[in-house]
Amino acid sequence: MDKKLLIFLTVFFAFFFIYQKFVLEPAAKKSQPQPTSSASAPNEPAQSAPAPQTTQSAVSLTPPPAEATQIQAANERKIEVDTSLYHAVFTNKGAVLTSFRLKKYTDDFSQPLEMIPQLPPGANGLPLGFDFEDKRINGVADSAIFDVNQDNLKIADSQRDHLQFVYSKDGYTFKKELEFIGGSYLMECKFEAYSNNNALPLRLSWTPGLESLGGYKDTLQVKPSGAVVNLGDKVERIASKSVKEFKKVGATVKWAGVENNYFAGIFIPENQPSDAFVNTPPATEKSDVHNVNLLLQPQASAPMQVRMFIGPKDYVLLQHIGYELEDSVDFGRFAPITKALFFTLKVFYGWVHNWGWAIVILTAVIKVVFTPLTQKSFSSMKKMQVMQPEMKKIQDKYSKMKDDDPRKSNMNMEILALQKRYGVNPLSGCLPMLVQMPVLYAFWALLTNVIELRKAPFMFWLQDLSRPDPYHVVPVAMGGIMLLQQRMTPSTDPMQKNMMYIMPVMFTFISLKLQSGLVLYWLFSNLLAILHQYYFQYTQKVAEAKVANA
Repeated sequence: MDKKLLIFLTVFFAFFFIYQKFVLEPAAKKSQPQPTSSASAPNEPAQSAPAPQTTQSAVSLTPPPAEATQIQAANERKIEVDTSLYHAVFTNKGAVLTSFRLKKYTDDFSQPLEMIPQLPPGANGLPLGFDFEDKRINGVADSAIFDVNQDNLKIADSQRDHLQFVYSKDGYTFKKELEFIGGSYLMECKFEAYSNNNALPLRLSWTPGLESLGGYKDTLQVKPSGAVVNLGDKVERIASKSVKEFKKVGATVKWAGVENNYFAGIFIPENQPSDAFVNTPPATEKSDVHNVNLLLQPQASAPMQVRMFIGPKDYVLLQHIGYELEDSVDFGRFAPITKALFFTLKVFYGWVHNWGWAIVILTAVIKVVFTPLTQKSFSSMKKMQVMQPEMKKIQDKYSKMKDDDPRKSNMNMEILALQKRYGVNPLSGCLPMLVQMPVLYAFWALLTNVIELRKAPFMFWLQDLSRPDPYHVVPVAMGGIMLLQQRMTPSTDPMQKNMMYIMPVMFTFISLKLQSGLVLYWLFSNLLAILHQYYFQYTQKVAEAKVANA
């Protein structure tokens, strides 16, 4: 590579990694409770069963039978809901969600994945809590022991059942109705709050974000739980680190929720326009859970009807559910390119049934597509090598002159004349790489955000392509191949010689904590580049031999 290209790539990737690692991803300092809001408001890739197609009309909850009576709750107790996709646990104290385990996704201990942060005993704030501007009402709602219409539920696929939580005492009435759909991650909900029969303006909270990703949290590009809001014309993501105070993030939102790389909990307003707010959870002993609180507030005091999604950010599944939920998958700034790569990768997976080999095949396809540009870059570098001795003579000729010497401007004129004589464009070496950058960035976004790669095995010790190589074999091999590639284009320039050794070491160090699927792409990309370069050098030697023998 020529010097300008090396410097550009080094600065580009160094800035990208430093920004991701030390600006977007580090654990933030413990947040302080916000006085503006009383609530601590917002928390193998087996293919899940498709959710039943639903319309986007207002929620129609199944009413309880007239003869049904509320089960009187003298003390706090658990109510469990079991479906083929998840196991949810509610408490009648505050009528909030305390646990939500996904059966088709597992944690580091091969147990169903927990979506709700498990806070220390006595800590306040859980999903589906009410938040009022009046702190006294908050205290009543948080400590209220609700009556519930039935005990534990077990719901078969395509069946429906519901829970109704009711609290009525001292002039306050709170109601929460939740309808569950077997075989779907979607729930239909209705929330009401009254004081002396007058409707209270309320906010529905998801507190405090999502459970930590466990062993994934030390992986580069894995984000802590943050907020995501569909504003209609765009999707805005709010990193937990950026939230310093209670603030409004969207008016008349299509949906709002909390997310990490692979999972989300999302509220979808149904019956009236709603605004979204965020703040940070109060500091707790469990400091590794740094999240953002989300609150959804209707623009009028009336019963709030929402649909709620809790589950994986599986793009195809979310498309099937509707409501533009698939936009919660972060495909980066070059989303159209990323989506094209994603569906191509799925096609290759359908052939080989291994995500690792699918990545290898897609890497090869990308290399073939960009072969003409790569060939042009090699030709430019070859010409630069040939003219390098003459260029150095020109530079040495003017090296002793001061920068303000008018004669030194002649150096640039002579270099331009030399480049013209050899047919070299100064940008011709960098331009092919610049054209490829959007595709490379899109591939980066793809491999770090699609849930299909979570816990996806490749071969041997690589049993999770979304986590770093546990033995660092692939990063070291990638660095070695990169060094070999650099040595294939020797240079007499001291700076280029230094860069030849610095870049492989830097990329190897960075790759130690990158997803192994992404490093696998880099490894095979560099390997194919070496093969291409060998072929180019071979054809050049053959051409030169023909000229010499002519």
